[in-house]
Amino acid sequence: CENAGLLTRALEHNDDPATIKRIIVQTDKLPEEWLINYFGQLTVELSLESLDAMLISNIRQNLQAVIRIAQNEDPDVHFKYIEAATTMGQLNEVERICRESNYVPAEKTKNFLKEANLTEQLPLIIICDRFNFIHDLVLYLYKKQQFKSIEVYVQRVNPAR
Repeated sequence: CENAGLLTRALEHNDDPATIKRIIVQTDKLPEEWLINYFGQLTVELSLESLDAMLISNIRQNLQAVIRIAQNEDPDVHFKYIEAATTMGQLNEVERICRESNYVPAEKTKNFLKEANLTEQLPLIIICDRFNFIHDLVLYLYKKQQFKSIEVYVQRVNPAR
């Protein structure tokens, strides 16, 4: 498929990470919407590696595609982006997506952030505040003895609640 120029077919029928990364960097030959949907099917690790390969290969050509993948309205893509940013230690980016995304799957993200045991709890606080998981948030922070995080929520994030 790849040799015949059928890159989408080659990606659909391949699960070898090296092959996927070799093909996926050719964003000029892949339909943008198809590419965005394809990323929703990849594992977090492979998504992260593929995005990295795209930027390393040709940042000028692939940056726009990487941004579009990050801005997708598919909740799974938003969730994978949060997972990838968490894995990379990009807590500011996790915080931004938690604050700005209207497509993030709230319950799934809340559970992931709790399991991630982040040193900074602000992304979890933001998700719980936005989607009214306050009781869960306070119980979790109390059990983890994160009293400072409870204080941050009560005094800075949402004093009205």
